[in-house]
Amino acid sequence: MAPLQAERTYKVILVGDGCVGKTSFLRTFRTEEFDNRYLATVGTELHPVKLKTLTFNVWDIAGLDKFCSGRNNYYLGAN
Repeated sequence: MAPLQAERTYKVILVGDGCVGKTSFLRTFRTEEFDNRYLATVGTELHPVKLKTLTFNVWDIAGLDKFCSGRNNYYLGAN
C-alpha cells in the first residue's frame, strides 16, 4: 500500500479586467457546465479546487474597480 501524502494547500489569485470571464472560467472548470448569464463579482469569491492531494483556494477578484477597493491586500500570501 502506498504511503499517504500530506495534502498541500495553495492560494491562487485570479485577476483580470472586468467582463472577461474569470468567474465563468472557474465555475465551468468546477462544474463542467457553462452558464452564460453575466453577474459581476462584487469584491471577491473563493473557489476551492481539489486535485488529489492538492487544494487550490482560488480567489476570484472583481475586475471592475468600483467593486474591489483594497484589491492589493488579497495578493498577500498568494503562491
